[in-house]
Amino acid sequence: MALTSLTFIFLFLPASLLFYYITPNRYKKYILTGISLSFIYLNDPKHVLLALVSCFADYYISILILRAKRNKLQRRLLLSLSIIKNISIVLWFGISKQILGTQMPLGVLIYPLTSMSYVADIYRGDEPIEYNFANYILFCLFFGKLIAGPIVQYGDLKEYIIYPKPSLSGMSKGMILFISGLAKKVLLSEAILNIYSGFKMAVLQQETVIGIWLMIITFSIGMYFCLSGYWDMARGLGFLFSLRLPVNYYYPFQSICVGEFFSRYNVTVTKFTNRYIYFFLGGDTNGVLANIINTLLSTMILGIWFGININYLLWGIYIGTIILIERYWLNKRIVKLPYIVSRIYTVVLIMLSFAIFEASNIKVGIHYIM
Repeated sequence: MALTSLTFIFLFLPASLLFYYITPNRYKKYILTGISLSFIYLNDPKHVLLALVSCFADYYISILILRAKRNKLQRRLLLSLSIIKNISIVLWFGISKQILGTQMPLGVLIYPLTSMSYVADIYRGDEPIEYNFANYILFCLFFGKLIAGPIVQYGDLKEYIIYPKPSLSGMSKGMILFISGLAKKVLLSEAILNIYSGFKMAVLQQETVIGIWLMIITFSIGMYFCLSGYWDMARGLGFLFSLRLPVNYYYPFQSICVGEFFSRYNVTVTKFTNRYIYFFLGGDTNGVLANIINTLLSTMILGIWFGININYLLWGIYIGTIILIERYWLNKRIVKLPYIVSRIYTVVLIMLSFAIFEASNIKVGIHYIM
């Protein structure tokens, strides 16, 4: 039961909204938690227990971290346990998909990172502990964001979970966002990706430079509309159920450099890697060499988030390298360029990155570029 299915649009969503809005405000979070768990069960019944157990483990670890205020070693061990557990879940299913062709469980790229970020915030003292398990589960497993994000911090949703404020304006905005996202996914993304499939078949039969680049361009634009469409639907569902999800895509193809592109493209994943990986490793506080290593590690992990694939890893290295070149050499030069030139520069480099991303292996990716 995908968000784009008729079953969801005409049965599940109306029934969920009815139950949600006839429930008194103080009980709405419990109803919405039940709706989210029902959605997971209807889509992926085998892995509902995995999601619950994984989130409960982090919930309990966060409480133990708070109790071990003066024991730094114990706190670090508990944080490490959460990180190892969540990364292991993502890697296990990612590798299984790559090797065995199995389907990724619903939300397995979202809820482990969400709950891990919460544990990290508790460890650093950035968030107060949440003892209400229903609040915590709703934060981790709200059904609207499980397919393609966004990845949120607890501070983003805490107020709306504890004190829901349903309104006609929120419902109106939610419906507009959901319908626009649905249109992006069904009318734009699927149509463009169908054209991409046609170009790919043509390229397999007879390679031409124009054919290869039309394939890469349609792939990158189709994927953008797919991901941003799902995000619009997620944000629309958030408004319908009194939650305010953060911005995840903000006109990335209007960027004037690659660094800016990734501050606008899949914003919450980039924010996650910056907050919990780049700055955790020291960011730019330990000299140029450390900054280069930290940047490359962050973008490599960003690449692996899309899947366990050597090409995705190379894509992350490519993006990190371009960002570093811009940061240390091109930054002032790019600002002086005419706006249209800087946008062309950005689009060309991004399309080159998608040539690596789309290819089935390293050899094919290099062949596309060369």
